[in-house]
Amino acid sequence: MNSSLKKNEIGQLHLQTILKVEDSSRIVRMTLVFLVFACIVLFIGWWNSLNISWLESRIKMHEYQLYWYKNIVNDKAPNNLSTKETILFQECKDYYNSKHYTKAILIAELGGLNEAKLNNTIFIKIPIFNVTFDVNDLGLIGGFGITIIYFLLLYSLINRYNQLDNVFHLIKKLGNKIEKESAYYMLSMDQILTLPRKGIIHYKVIRLIPRFLYFIPILVLLAIFINDIITFDIGYYYLNSLGKVMAIYAASLVFLFLSITQAIWCLIIVIKTNDLWEKNYPKKQFPNE
Repeated sequence: MNSSLKKNEIGQLHLQTILKVEDSSRIVRMTLVFLVFACIVLFIGWWNSLNISWLESRIKMHEYQLYWYKNIVNDKAPNNLSTKETILFQECKDYYNSKHYTKAILIAELGGLNEAKLNNTIFIKIPIFNVTFDVNDLGLIGGFGITIIYFLLLYSLINRYNQLDNVFHLIKKLGNKIEKESAYYMLSMDQILTLPRKGIIHYKVIRLIPRFLYFIPILVLLAIFINDIITFDIGYYYLNSLGKVMAIYAASLVFLFLSITQAIWCLIIVIKTNDLWEKNYPKKQFPNE
């Protein structure tokens, strides 16, 4: 009776240990979701701030339509137009012929577009936290946020690796083969961007793609920092202080460096976790691989 009770207690202990690994995987998954969410917000803010964005293109088109309104209505092109302006004038005329808008409607639409630019481009809102900040602080605030999330992700990945390593050692001590297989299956059901079992996916490139996910925020932060350098004159015009501009650039660069460092460490832990799966997962159970 005591021996049977002891075995049941050990079985429950093994089950609780595996469930704890699932909890650590859930934390990693949630942190990755926050990282992707922050990356998307930063990318949208950066993209909308560029002159090639759709919103900026719509505003410019409406401004040209308003400037050439009389010529468009009278179907008479202005004098001395360049080749590019001639093409643009034809596009404005085609749009007018399809819509037949009035000058009042054009002014109202242009006002609405500028208001949308002010509320959604110049001032960026974070939906969940209900926070608004200026687009010029995108590199500084975004870099700080990404750095914090990378910090949380790094420690979550390290904790998950340690727990997996402990569980694999624990599973090897199980005497029952069925219990071992069940334990491996339970762990593999909660993997995150890991494919220890090849199955139908034999292509190495597909198995390596998830690793690039950890560096996508770095690319966004780098694009924001480059854009800040290019638009240095605008920042200096509004702040009217070289020291303030350089301080913001320096802080953004520090956060970029910290994010790169942590992303590399995250990748190292991910590679080690993959190696841990490759080393311990019982591939002999799958003869077709």
